[in-house]
Amino acid sequence: MAQHVKAWSPLLRRSAPPPMLIVLAFGLFALITFAPSSVAERDIIPKLACLDVPGYETIPEIYHFFPEGGIYPANTEMGLKGITADVRAACDANPSCLGFNTYGTSVNKDYFYRLSYNGGMNCQYIKTGSSKVYSGYTRRPYVSWISADDDTTFVDTESPEAAKRACDQNSACTAWNTAGQYAVGAVDTQNFEASSGGTTLYLKQVCPEKFGYTSYHGYQIKGASGDTGVGSGKLPGGATAAADFCRYDYRCTAYSTDGSYAVGGVDLVEVDANICTYVKDSCAPMRGFYVVNDVTLNEEPASRPDYKCFTEVYEACLNDPECAFFNNIRNIWGNNAQSLKIAPGMCLYQKLDNP
Repeated sequence: MAQHVKAWSPLLRRSAPPPMLIVLAFGLFALITFAPSSVAERDIIPKLACLDVPGYETIPEIYHFFPEGGIYPANTEMGLKGITADVRAACDANPSCLGFNTYGTSVNKDYFYRLSYNGGMNCQYIKTGSSKVYSGYTRRPYVSWISADDDTTFVDTESPEAAKRACDQNSACTAWNTAGQYAVGAVDTQNFEASSGGTTLYLKQVCPEKFGYTSYHGYQIKGASGDTGVGSGKLPGGATAAADFCRYDYRCTAYSTDGSYAVGGVDLVEVDANICTYVKDSCAPMRGFYVVNDVTLNEEPASRPDYKCFTEVYEACLNDPECAFFNNIRNIWGNNAQSLKIAPGMCLYQKLDNP
């Protein structure tokens, strides 16, 4: 049976909210916690959007690990630890440096052990080298797959081109690499081993990612009558028509590749079919920030600029070293903020230590 590929969206109804949300505020070096809450049947779920860096592959919520299992380099031969912008500049200039992250550490090639999902406010950057981008695949340089099923098989071919061609033509193929191999069956999409020889892994995108949406493979929008403020329908133009409708009509909250869409709250039902459903994030992602829905800060804001456009607030905070937080009513805070409170309908953005 198919399963969804990402965490549940804040717009999606669930039977029970998480017992506690913990936001790890790296910029403040503090843990900010608050009591359990489900606001208007929406879970409070943080979302991360990373800035892109030329020459690097961007991987959110993933960390590089060293051979001893830690995320900190034990010495400068292994990597560096410091302010992200400085670490990035050093990595740019060092051919032995493989990558860095917004946690402020870099890793050198000889000491790269693995990439692993760790959640939280981290953007991992890995040098792309000479690797290419292919439509329908997610690139992961310098890593190899980890099997997620005992029945997964790995097939050798004569070349990377042959491996990609075989994966394109095989619906059961989930990945291929530049060593000329492809995988048939499940592979881990969040944890990877360092590859021998620096080969690049390509993960097949079952549901291609769309910025501002959470994707679910094998889930379909459940029909609703609309008499409770929730409605759904199906457009004859299929996936393209549904995507366009959801893009241009703010009331649309989700759509599926079968042409169906939802307005208002979203209920999904698991189906045994090759279908992708995209649920709008309740708070628009902003690159370089970590956003949490339905909360704001307890402290009085440092300022509330008279900007006419929300993106002006975003750009101002992104480029102001004194700005650490802002929300969707244009309040701005510095690094002295310490606690959160429930605020239905609010979106709170916290800036990462960006490169």
